[in-house]
Amino acid sequence: MKKVLILSLFLFLYSLNANFCKASEYLSYQEVEFDYDCVEFIRDYSSPEEEVLYDLVSVKFFGWSAAHDNKNEKVRYKKETLYIILNEGESPITETFSLSEQEVIKRQYSVSGSIRLKGTGKDTAFSGSFDQSIDNSIDKTQTTTTLQKFDVKVNVDQGTELFVEVLGEGLLSNGVGKYFIFRKCVKKGAWEVFSVQTEYYSIRKEQIEGFVDQYSVVEEEQDE
Repeated sequence: MKKVLILSLFLFLYSLNANFCKASEYLSYQEVEFDYDCVEFIRDYSSPEEEVLYDLVSVKFFGWSAAHDNKNEKVRYKKETLYIILNEGESPITETFSLSEQEVIKRQYSVSGSIRLKGTGKDTAFSGSFDQSIDNSIDKTQTTTTLQKFDVKVNVDQGTELFVEVLGEGLLSNGVGKYFIFRKCVKKGAWEVFSVQTEYYSIRKEQIEGFVDQYSVVEEEQDE
Protein backbone atom coordinates (compact mmCIF):
# COMPACT_ATOMS: atom_id res chain seq x y z
CA MET A 1 0.00 0.00 0.00
CA LYS A 2 1.31 3.39 -0.96
CA LYS A 3 2.52 5.59 1.79
CA VAL A 4 1.54 9.14 0.92
CA LEU A 5 2.77 12.27 2.61
CA ILE A 6 1.08 15.48 1.54
CA LEU A 7 2.52 18.79 2.62
CA SER A 8 0.14 21.43 1.35
CA LEU A 9 1.60 24.88 1.47
CA PHE A 10 -1.32 27.28 1.75
CA LEU A 11 0.91 30.28 1.31
CA PHE A 12 -1.06 32.38 -1.08
CA LEU A 13 -4.33 33.27 -2.75
CA TYR A 14 -4.48 34.52 -6.30
CA SER A 15 -6.12 37.81 -7.19
CA LEU A 16 -8.46 39.07 -9.87
CA ASN A 17 -5.94 41.62 -11.09
CA ALA A 18 -3.66 39.32 -13.09
CA ASN A 19 -3.58 38.91 -16.83
CA PHE A 20 -0.99 36.27 -17.67
CA CYS A 21 -3.44 33.47 -18.50
CA LYS A 22 -6.40 33.18 -20.83
CA ALA A 23 -9.96 33.14 -19.56
CA SER A 24 -10.71 29.47 -20.18
CA GLU A 25 -7.46 28.14 -18.70
CA TYR A 26 -9.40 25.91 -16.29
CA LEU A 27 -10.36 23.64 -19.20
CA SER A 28 -6.72 22.56 -19.51
CA TYR A 29 -6.16 21.67 -15.84
CA GLN A 30 -4.53 18.26 -15.34
CA GLU A 31 -7.21 16.89 -13.04
CA VAL A 32 -10.67 18.11 -12.02
CA GLU A 33 -12.96 16.61 -9.38
CA PHE A 34 -16.54 17.55 -8.52
CA ASP A 35 -18.55 16.67 -5.41
CA TYR A 36 -21.29 15.12 -7.55
CA ASP A 37 -21.07 12.92 -10.62
CA CYS A 38 -23.84 14.86 -12.38
CA VAL A 39 -21.75 18.07 -12.56
CA GLU A 40 -20.04 18.62 -15.92
CA PHE A 41 -18.53 21.31 -18.12
CA ILE A 42 -20.54 22.69 -21.04
CA ARG A 43 -18.01 21.16 -23.43
CA ASP A 44 -19.32 17.78 -22.25
CA TYR A 45 -23.01 18.59 -22.83
CA SER A 46 -24.76 16.24 -25.23
CA SER A 47 -27.36 17.60 -27.67
CA PRO A 48 -30.25 16.02 -25.71
CA GLU A 49 -28.97 17.54 -22.47
CA GLU A 50 -28.85 21.00 -24.06
CA GLU A 51 -32.37 20.66 -25.43
CA VAL A 52 -33.72 19.76 -21.99
CA LEU A 53 -32.03 22.85 -20.54
CA TYR A 54 -33.31 25.11 -23.33
CA ASP A 55 -36.86 24.05 -22.44
CA LEU A 56 -36.27 25.44 -18.94
CA VAL A 57 -35.46 28.97 -20.16
CA SER A 58 -38.23 31.44 -19.32
CA VAL A 59 -39.62 33.42 -22.26
CA LYS A 60 -38.98 37.18 -22.18
CA PHE A 61 -40.47 39.95 -24.26
CA PHE A 62 -36.99 41.27 -25.08
CA GLY A 63 -33.41 40.35 -24.08
CA TRP A 64 -31.50 37.43 -22.62
CA SER A 65 -33.01 34.78 -20.36
CA ALA A 66 -30.93 32.02 -18.78
CA ALA A 67 -31.42 28.62 -17.18
CA HIS A 68 -28.89 26.99 -14.86
CA ASP A 69 -27.53 23.50 -14.95
CA ASN A 70 -25.12 24.03 -12.03
CA LYS A 71 -24.87 26.85 -9.49
CA ASN A 72 -21.60 27.44 -7.64
CA GLU A 73 -20.69 23.74 -7.53
CA LYS A 74 -17.45 22.95 -5.67
CA VAL A 75 -14.46 22.06 -7.86
CA ARG A 76 -11.12 20.66 -6.71
CA TYR A 77 -8.35 20.59 -9.26
CA LYS A 78 -4.71 19.95 -10.03
CA LYS A 79 -3.58 22.81 -12.22
CA GLU A 80 -0.12 21.55 -13.10
CA THR A 81 2.83 19.44 -11.93
CA LEU A 82 5.94 21.59 -11.53
CA TYR A 83 8.54 18.99 -10.54
CA ILE A 84 8.86 15.20 -10.27
CA ILE A 85 11.88 13.55 -8.58
CA LEU A 86 12.20 9.77 -8.65
CA ASN A 87 14.78 8.33 -6.26
CA GLU A 88 15.72 4.75 -7.14
CA GLY A 89 19.28 5.28 -5.98
CA GLU A 90 21.41 4.32 -3.03
CA SER A 91 21.02 7.41 -0.86
CA PRO A 92 18.51 10.21 -0.18
CA ILE A 93 18.32 13.19 -2.53
CA THR A 94 18.21 16.72 -1.12
CA GLU A 95 16.58 19.33 -3.34
CA THR A 96 15.72 23.01 -2.88
CA PHE A 97 12.84 24.51 -4.82
CA SER A 98 12.54 28.22 -5.47
CA LEU A 99 8.82 28.95 -5.61
CA SER A 100 7.13 32.25 -6.19
CA GLU A 101 3.57 33.38 -5.88
CA GLN A 102 1.70 33.79 -9.14
CA GLU A 103 -1.56 35.53 -9.87
CA VAL A 104 -4.38 34.04 -11.90
CA ILE A 105 -7.63 35.36 -13.28
CA LYS A 106 -10.27 35.21 -10.57
CA ARG A 107 -13.13 34.45 -12.97
CA GLN A 108 -12.89 32.49 -16.20
CA TYR A 109 -15.52 31.93 -18.90
CA SER A 110 -16.52 29.52 -21.66
CA VAL A 111 -19.38 29.86 -24.14
CA SER A 112 -20.91 28.10 -27.12
CA GLY A 113 -23.59 28.89 -29.70
CA SER A 114 -24.63 32.53 -30.04
CA ILE A 115 -23.37 33.66 -26.63
CA ARG A 116 -20.17 35.66 -27.02
CA LEU A 117 -17.27 36.89 -24.90
CA LYS A 118 -15.54 40.24 -25.07
CA GLY A 119 -12.06 41.26 -23.98
CA THR A 120 -9.12 39.09 -22.94
CA GLY A 121 -7.35 38.16 -19.72
CA LYS A 122 -8.68 39.95 -16.64
CA ASP A 123 -11.07 41.99 -18.80
CA THR A 124 -12.92 38.98 -20.24
CA ALA A 125 -16.70 39.07 -19.74
CA PHE A 126 -19.91 38.18 -21.50
CA SER A 127 -20.73 40.51 -24.36
CA GLY A 128 -23.98 42.44 -24.47
CA SER A 129 -26.25 42.20 -21.44
CA PHE A 130 -26.12 38.45 -20.94
CA ASP A 131 -24.30 38.74 -17.62
CA GLN A 132 -27.35 40.48 -16.10
CA SER A 133 -29.31 37.25 -16.57
CA ILE A 134 -26.99 35.30 -14.26
CA ASP A 135 -25.34 38.09 -12.25
CA ASN A 136 -27.05 37.28 -8.95
CA SER A 137 -26.34 33.57 -9.06
CA ILE A 138 -22.56 33.32 -9.47
CA ASP A 139 -19.76 33.69 -6.96
CA LYS A 140 -18.85 37.27 -6.11
CA THR A 141 -15.95 36.64 -3.72
CA GLN A 142 -12.97 38.94 -4.14
CA THR A 143 -9.47 37.95 -2.99
CA THR A 144 -6.25 39.82 -2.35
CA THR A 145 -2.69 38.58 -2.25
CA THR A 146 0.76 39.55 -1.04
CA LEU A 147 3.51 38.85 -3.58
CA GLN A 148 6.46 36.89 -2.24
CA LYS A 149 9.14 34.35 -3.15
CA PHE A 150 10.35 31.51 -0.97
CA ASP A 151 12.61 28.44 -0.99
CA VAL A 152 11.61 24.96 0.15
CA LYS A 153 14.22 22.31 1.00
CA VAL A 154 13.10 18.68 0.86
CA ASN A 155 14.63 15.21 1.21
CA VAL A 156 13.61 12.49 -1.22
CA ASP A 157 14.26 9.16 0.48
CA GLN A 158 15.44 6.10 -1.37
CA GLY A 159 12.52 4.32 -3.02
CA THR A 160 10.23 7.37 -3.03
CA GLU A 161 8.91 9.75 -5.65
CA LEU A 162 8.30 13.43 -4.97
CA PHE A 163 5.74 15.65 -6.74
CA VAL A 164 5.48 19.45 -6.54
CA GLU A 165 2.05 20.46 -7.81
CA VAL A 166 -0.27 23.45 -8.01
CA LEU A 167 -3.67 22.54 -6.54
CA GLY A 168 -6.77 24.61 -6.03
CA GLU A 169 -10.47 24.92 -5.40
CA GLY A 170 -13.14 26.83 -7.22
CA LEU A 171 -16.84 27.14 -8.02
CA LEU A 172 -18.53 26.23 -11.29
CA SER A 173 -21.78 27.69 -12.64
CA ASN A 174 -23.17 26.94 -16.09
CA GLY A 175 -26.29 26.53 -18.18
CA VAL A 176 -27.91 27.83 -21.34
CA GLY A 177 -29.46 31.09 -22.51
CA LYS A 178 -31.85 32.42 -25.15
CA TYR A 179 -32.21 35.88 -26.64
CA PHE A 180 -35.77 37.02 -27.31
CA ILE A 181 -37.21 39.73 -29.53
CA PHE A 182 -40.96 40.20 -29.06
CA ARG A 183 -41.03 36.86 -27.19
CA LYS A 184 -39.42 35.01 -30.10
CA CYS A 185 -36.06 33.28 -29.61
CA VAL A 186 -33.58 34.58 -32.17
CA LYS A 187 -30.33 33.13 -30.76
CA LYS A 188 -29.19 30.78 -28.03
CA GLY A 189 -26.11 29.14 -26.55
CA ALA A 190 -24.46 27.64 -23.48
CA TRP A 191 -22.46 29.57 -20.88
CA GLU A 192 -20.06 28.78 -18.06
CA VAL A 193 -18.33 30.68 -15.26
CA PHE A 194 -15.43 29.19 -13.28
CA SER A 195 -14.49 31.18 -10.16
CA VAL A 196 -11.10 30.49 -8.54
CA GLN A 197 -11.30 30.47 -4.74
CA THR A 198 -7.79 29.41 -3.77
CA GLU A 199 -4.62 27.94 -5.25
CA TYR A 200 -1.60 26.55 -3.40
CA TYR A 201 1.57 24.50 -3.81
CA SER A 202 1.50 20.88 -2.69
CA ILE A 203 4.59 18.72 -2.05
CA ARG A 204 3.69 15.04 -2.08
CA LYS A 205 5.88 11.96 -1.57
CA GLU A 206 4.93 8.39 -2.44
CA GLN A 207 6.62 5.06 -2.11
CA ILE A 208 7.66 3.69 -5.51
CA GLU A 209 5.43 0.68 -6.09
CA GLY A 210 7.41 -2.53 -6.41
CA PHE A 211 10.71 -0.82 -5.55
CA VAL A 212 13.46 -3.23 -4.48
CA ASP A 213 16.57 -1.94 -2.72
CA GLN A 214 19.12 -3.66 -4.94
CA TYR A 215 22.02 -2.59 -2.73
CA SER A 216 20.53 -4.26 0.34
CA VAL A 217 19.87 -7.41 -1.68
CA VAL A 218 23.51 -7.54 -2.80
CA GLU A 219 24.74 -7.10 0.79
CA GLU A 220 22.44 -9.87 2.02
CA GLU A 221 23.72 -12.23 -0.67
CA GLN A 222 27.31 -11.43 0.27
CA ASP A 223 26.63 -12.13 3.94
CA GLU A 224 25.29 -15.56 3.02
